Amino acid sequence: MSVTKILSLENFQDPITGSNNRITEGNSGSKQVTFVVKLSSPSASVVNVNYLTQDIYAVDTGKVGAKSGEDYIASSGTLTFAPGETIKTFSVSILGDTIYEGTETFGVGLRYASGAIFTGNQSQTSLAFSIVDDRPPTPTYTLTPSASSINEGTTLTTSVATTNVASGNALYYSITGNGITTSDFSSGALTGSGSVGSNGSFSFSHTLANDLTTEGTETLNIKLFSDSSRSTQVGSTASV
Repeated sequence: MSVTKILSLENFQDPITGSNNRITEGNSGSKQVTFVVKLSSPSASVVNVNYLTQDIYAVDTGKVGAKSGEDYIASSGTLTFAPGETIKTFSVSILGDTIYEGTETFGVGLRYASGAIFTGNQSQTSLAFSIVDDRPPTPTYTLTPSASSINEGTTLTTSVATTNVASGNALYYSITGNGITTSDFSSGALTGSGSVGSNGSFSFSHTLANDLTTEGTETLNIKLFSDSSRSTQVGSTASV
């Protein structure tokens, strides 16, 4: 009487932390994560099973998704168990960087088995694997106005450059100065916000109004904050 063979994808255990299905990313280079696939008992015939990795999106899991090519190298292939073999492995490269991204997750799975089945006679089996960022490197913030001085009627564009700040983070700016009010601008508000792009930057613009009032030279102070209440300034004040 033949016994049905069960294929299982084993949890990966980080040799440093002992945590299951997660590894610390690192700030450079790559790390190899090796996954073990087990057959419940030796088979008298060949057993094949496909493995693959896939991006997991937050809308599906509630977790931040790791991206293949950026956070890990996508991997797929077929494992073949010769008669008598019960263990096979495959590896996935985890890519290190210095951008703080928090914990990101991707999927690892098995499917299309022949000669064996998965637990519960399912068509596939999978697990979620997490890449844990190292202690966040110190973020930097730089404000660069398009000009050091401008005349009324012209547009001032301020570029914000960051390092070690996650894409999508919101930052908040303000413009102040002695006697500066919203009437000094034909477009652009005294306060606003922007989201850090994938390149670590964003920009915002203001156009100074033309008026008939003699005001002399006015100084604009541009500040950046990490919170919407503008209580925590980040980076240095830029003046125009």
